[in-house]
Amino acid sequence: MNITAKSILAMSCLACSSPALAAGPASFNLDHVAYSGGRGVRSVATLDTVIRMSESTKALLTFGTGQRRAGGQATNAVRVDAALTHNWSGKFSSQTSLSLASSGTIFARSQFAQDLSLKLTDGFVATLGGKYSSWAGGDHVKALSAGASYYFPGLSASYRFSLFDSSKLGGSHTHLASLRLSDPHGRGATQLWVGAGTSLYDVNPTAPSKAGTFTSLALRREQPIGSRFALSAGFTHSWFRGPTGNYHADGFLVGFRLLGSPSGLRKSVLKNGARNQN
Repeated sequence: MNITAKSILAMSCLACSSPALAAGPASFNLDHVAYSGGRGVRSVATLDTVIRMSESTKALLTFGTGQRRAGGQATNAVRVDAALTHNWSGKFSSQTSLSLASSGTIFARSQFAQDLSLKLTDGFVATLGGKYSSWAGGDHVKALSAGASYYFPGLSASYRFSLFDSSKLGGSHTHLASLRLSDPHGRGATQLWVGAGTSLYDVNPTAPSKAGTFTSLALRREQPIGSRFALSAGFTHSWFRGPTGNYHADGFLVGFRLLGSPSGLRKSVLKNGARNQN
């Protein structure tokens, strides 16, 4: 895994000591995936920080760096994301996000997404979303999605269905379900994601061809350490069937955050039925 120790160290130091980020708590995450059949590895490190603009408006800024290594060749890229979440009322909220990257082979070169969420009853939120992204090779992808989340005391469940239309590959779809369990006594939480579908844009963005089918599992645990920090760790496993053969991927993720940081906004994203992961 050579996303470069220098990049990881620099981003970790930013999370802990940068004056620009000190006013807004931060989190750091590292995601590493190895693909079978000589398809290489992918490593992504991200740094998030939240800016509270008002009582009803928050911004999430993310800086990411990634590397893809396969066949003795390495490709590097950086990405910057900005997401704005606004509560228009007690029932209606929106999230608008924009992402730009230096390479369309590790991340989408550019991506714009819009989610609209409506609270139908206490604990039940429905979401509609749209997304446009540009990838390497002139591949332009439009996506529409619909989902719902339900919140119980200490437990939340969500589901999202997405339809994709690629200028290169035509139509495809994905299903994503999530279950989050909070500790009955404490601030820790465990979350499970299960996905399946015929689009690889979100689950294997570095694949030379995004055609095929997949099934994926991801499990993540976040554990507070003291009153100021929380550590997280998890694993992923995916199965792929594509025009070049069948293969699988195994990955791990680790991270830390200052308590009271991006998780608050990420929870609102989960309420809207969306994933990380990034």
